[in-house]
Amino acid sequence: MHLIEALVPGVAGCENGTAVITLRGTATSTTVYTDFEGTGSYASNTITLDARGGAVAYVDNVLVTVACKDSSGNTVRTFVSGVGAGNIEVKSDSFTGTAYSGAPTATSQPTTLKAVLDKWDNSAGADDFEVLFEGASTPLSSFASRLSGMLYNVKSTAYATGATGDGATDDTAAINAAISAASAAGGGTVYFPKGTYRITTTLNVPGTVSFAGVSPKVSLIKMDAASAAHVTFTSGTTNRSQVFRDLRFENAQSNSKPIFLPYSVSSTHFLAQNCVFGDSSYTKYVWDDPASAVVSTARFSFCRFDIGSTSGGHVVTSDSTSAQIWLDHCWLTTPNSFSGEMVRCPRLTVVGTRFEPGQGGAQSCIVIPNVANAYAAITGNEFNYDSSGTITGIEIEGTLSSTMRITESGNVFHSSVTPYAYTPAWDATRVVLGTRPEMYYRTSDNTTPLTIPADQYGVVVLRRTGGAVQTLNFNNATPGSEFTLVIYNNSGVTPLGAITWGNNVQVDSVTVPDDAKVTVVRFVCASHDGSTLVWLQANGTNFTP
Repeated sequence: MHLIEALVPGVAGCENGTAVITLRGTATSTTVYTDFEGTGSYASNTITLDARGGAVAYVDNVLVTVACKDSSGNTVRTFVSGVGAGNIEVKSDSFTGTAYSGAPTATSQPTTLKAVLDKWDNSAGADDFEVLFEGASTPLSSFASRLSGMLYNVKSTAYATGATGDGATDDTAAINAAISAASAAGGGTVYFPKGTYRITTTLNVPGTVSFAGVSPKVSLIKMDAASAAHVTFTSGTTNRSQVFRDLRFENAQSNSKPIFLPYSVSSTHFLAQNCVFGDSSYTKYVWDDPASAVVSTARFSFCRFDIGSTSGGHVVTSDSTSAQIWLDHCWLTTPNSFSGEMVRCPRLTVVGTRFEPGQGGAQSCIVIPNVANAYAAITGNEFNYDSSGTITGIEIEGTLSSTMRITESGNVFHSSVTPYAYTPAWDATRVVLGTRPEMYYRTSDNTTPLTIPADQYGVVVLRRTGGAVQTLNFNNATPGSEFTLVIYNNSGVTPLGAITWGNNVQVDSVTVPDDAKVTVVRFVCASHDGSTLVWLQANGTNFTP
């Protein structure tokens, strides 16, 4: 309701005349009220003006055309009256406005209806109270319907009365119902709101269904069984592409099965993103991909692996020669006394990942099986271990072969980690241990033969301390590897014992004088007879075999 203010003081020339009020731009009459509350109205949309040419007249919140006439019926003035909707003042704790004085700007301060509606338009991305969805303006009812078909909330009562997420109730049936609904719709994401979801049997997930939680800190799937994987994949499903993100997977008791068990599937592409796998006591395996599976790619990105069981043989493994495992900026830990392999796969990519084995036990962080055409790229990782136990960073099983394509570079091996375990071969020319030349090893001489770990380090520093003859044996490395032996002779002992060159090395003659401070000898690992690798002196004439 608003007052036609221009009529109140009167319109000159319209004394004792009339005013005809119609909807703006039309000849349609509108109701004209005598008071603001609308309890009384004029007989028609033509009202009589007083001796001053004025009247008190109200209309609904619409724009009207007012034609003012004199007492003879001649039109004197025509104007439009009304309040534009955009200028209507709004005060609400739902919207930010600005006080009349210019401050403060806060909720419950004055704003306009236009500003409020523009906020919706900018937020929703579409006009007329619709939302922009998949590039098209969509009514809210359609948007809600289509959104519900994308996310299948396990707590919805549509799925076996809904999961509780209280950590005690068995939520297996509700989760399976949500999986079935997503699969029946042609695919979708099963959503796990905040909660701990106890399951007692394996979830069989079709190839068109993915899982998503809120965060691995608050969305947890916990298996309460002694021999059941959390997730397996429907057999016979091809061309799969599945994502599991923002979830934590744990065990409520000791469990002999892995978290993921991809048996009898084909052409699977699996991605786990921002997930945490394991617990402090029970989890034994995470991913177990047997030779019978045909999983194309399993990728773990920004995930953490917390293995609790000390009896586990591995964390992530695949024996399938057609499989490839990616670890991208992950963190793997094992408990004290764990023995076995952390990651095992014949086709492997590991980037920016931290390996942190527990104390004690014999562990290999990465194992590459000796199979035909094995390949691996291992770059920018950290192998962190500074305590007791036998820890190997990268193990290549068996003897290297010409079909292997393995490269590693830019890795950090902490002091108690043996960087590599492998058996060189003269024709394994596509195995490149790129971090090795950047690492050095310090040792002192001994009365017994000393083995120089040239297979592990690019530089070995030997400090001479005695007068006995020192025999140096060398471990071989990959073909083309270079190695530098730095001999310090500054102990003050004279005369120093001679150096005898032992196994796997051929040099012409290297004299180490008593008074020399440093002697440097460079070697290159190569085949001297077409079948055997030895270290050949790189700064002198080698013996003829």
